[in-house]
Amino acid sequence: MATRRQLKKAIHAISESLLLDALSLCMIEETNQEAAHQIINDITSMEQDFIQRISHTEPGSVKLFYKKLAEEFLKNTSDIAERIKAL
Repeated sequence: MATRRQLKKAIHAISESLLLDALSLCMIEETNQEAAHQIINDITSMEQDFIQRISHTEPGSVKLFYKKLAEEFLKNTSDIAERIKAL
């Protein structure tokens, strides 16, 4: 299992990649600026949420906690990537 530090760095890297995609779309005049800004806000709040959750691991079944966290992160990043494509 990866350390918390490695997980946080991975979450930050993926979030940064999504953020760069959204920011580059903001520079195109044909895109919906409000939707792009909402996506940017969602990315930053998602990153903060998952990093906070890693910092405060629930006691008990740690493997189950991290498995659930990974599934939710994958789902959220996929949803955001689809929203970026739709712009």
